[in-house]
Amino acid sequence: MNLHATKKVTVKNQKTKLFPRWAIWLFGTLSLVIGVWIGMTISNNNGVPKPDDTFVVFQTSTLEVAKQFSCSCGGCGEENLVICECPTAISTKKFIEMNLNNGMKKEEVVGLVKDVYGHHRG
Repeated sequence: MNLHATKKVTVKNQKTKLFPRWAIWLFGTLSLVIGVWIGMTISNNNGVPKPDDTFVVFQTSTLEVAKQFSCSCGGCGEENLVICECPTAISTKKFIEMNLNNGMKKEEVVGLVKDVYGHHRG
């Protein structure tokens, strides 16, 4: 009998830990925080649309000038500027309203819009 002999023991079904619990907890917490931050960043004003995003109300004098023009974007089929709501039409109507509010007469604004945007209906 050999007293110095070592016995080799193998353990079956022993699970090896790939990551410690604290690392899994940290990864989960960071993922949650980053996900919430991205969600808040992407949502526009916490999910509530701004008034500019839904519709814009223009003064009657602005629409009186705008009805004399077609939309100049090229994608609207030259729809009347009063009816069209594409970004180009909104921008043009804001341009008209700004100049009217700055004291220009309707006739002056019509001439200015002709020069800048074109598409006068007549």
